Amino acid sequence: MAGYFRRAAFVVAAVCLAIAAGMSQPTTAWSQNTAVPDMARAKQLADTIERWTDQDISRDDLPPNYCEYRREARDLLRKLEQDAAFGFSTSSLRRVADRLADAEVTEHETWWDYDEETGEEWTDDPCFDFLRIRSLVAVYKSTGFYIGVNGGLATGTSRWDFTDGSTGNFPTRGGLFGGTFGYNWQNGQVVYGAEATVDWASISGSSTTNCFVTCRTKNSWLNTVDVRAGYLHHATLFYVKGGAAIGNIKQEIGTLPGSDQTKVGWNAGVGAELMINRYWSAKAEYMRVSLGSASCDAPCGFVNTPLVENLFMVGVNYHLGQ
Repeated sequence: MAGYFRRAAFVVAAVCLAIAAGMSQPTTAWSQNTAVPDMARAKQLADTIERWTDQDISRDDLPPNYCEYRREARDLLRKLEQDAAFGFSTSSLRRVADRLADAEVTEHETWWDYDEETGEEWTDDPCFDFLRIRSLVAVYKSTGFYIGVNGGLATGTSRWDFTDGSTGNFPTRGGLFGGTFGYNWQNGQVVYGAEATVDWASISGSSTTNCFVTCRTKNSWLNTVDVRAGYLHHATLFYVKGGAAIGNIKQEIGTLPGSDQTKVGWNAGVGAELMINRYWSAKAEYMRVSLGSASCDAPCGFVNTPLVENLFMVGVNYHLGQ
């Protein structure tokens, strides 16, 4: 009897394990069975929508199934986007989905219009009520890691404050170039995240006022660590940012070296970032940076040197895992 129960328990356990194994991989099986027809249909929809984009289509003379095809395109994109078990992010299926997404977004945006006198924007999309979902640009483009390059021009002010006088403010100017690293989270049309930049800089300024030789301030590197928040309108993110600035303030008096100190200050700015396609974006921003004040004793004549900079930056970002 004991042997019978052991055999029965073994059979039940085997059946349960088989059921569990079958239930643990439904997405993979579904993905492999539907990948080929999904890819074929995505190509057909992309061909059709791209052909529509090249035509001058009026609201009163739409092609047959115009709105139905566009909704099918969006539904198929969402289906493919969720199909992670098939290796969507690295497969040829992903490339087809990217093409379809770009085609549908381009077609959608051809119906937007802008009144230069009033500044108002509106959509004349005949499928607006039919689709009733946000632009694919807003849905797919904003969440995740990104890396990029940035560069721009800097103008600012510095001064040398001695114990018995000052040079007064004098201008600084130059340029900087470096890398950008960040992560975005998206909630509806609101996008927020964290961003860091690492830049080489060539910024300097000098004065001879109350300085028996030239008193010069330099900044040769500048990093920032910020939080960023903005509003996504069509394919453009308008944002504000702020956080810490870390850089050096180098003091030189004539041909003599003074000091080179790392300082921690603050920065704040505004900008706009345009999604070019699913992976690439371009941005322009203004930042105000203060690195505080560096001090130099005997080599410089016991002086404090503050540095404030205005940065006018442009950049290009590549969005990972979009």
